[in-house]
Amino acid sequence: MYHFFKSNKIIKKLFYSENSRDSKALFILPICIAALWVGKVSAHQPVRGAVVTRGAIVTTAPRSGAWVSFGGTRYIYDGGVYYRPHGKSYVVVTPPIGFRLRILPAGYTTFYVGGLPYYYYAGTYYITRDEDYIVVQPPVGALVESVPKGGKESVIDCNTFYEVDGIQYQAVLQDGAIWYKVIKAKG
Repeated sequence: MYHFFKSNKIIKKLFYSENSRDSKALFILPICIAALWVGKVSAHQPVRGAVVTRGAIVTTAPRSGAWVSFGGTRYIYDGGVYYRPHGKSYVVVTPPIGFRLRILPAGYTTFYVGGLPYYYYAGTYYITRDEDYIVVQPPVGALVESVPKGGKESVIDCNTFYEVDGIQYQAVLQDGAIWYKVIKAKG
């Protein structure tokens, strides 16, 4: 079911999506008119221009954000960034595995592992299933241009490693540029 309406210069798309096999969750996904712009965006640089670090606390929720529920927890989703209430503020969080969207955030990148397409944006990995995009663990061996801000960096035997949200990356040289390879995923 789709319904489009205008609110504060934002077109919002109302749809149903499964968050488990037994129940349905109602999602309201904002689609900014500016999201029609296509370009290369750093994986930790949301389209609106502000770098958002996982774990950062903000005092007000984004006005263009939409409240969504998943697994009994409420989140605000705004252009690929997920917020959870934290007292009278909001904390930027990793989205839960299994969370579903109908449309990927503007600026996502596509890569293939084992012939399967994966989508990446701001430290979050997605696959497609039943016309939805589902948050998944990253596949080991995936190469991405950047890692989300807020991770822990370590150097071992002249190799640089990063850990963000339980995912371990190794900085590698790819076509003359530094990329980040997933070497271990949690779970």
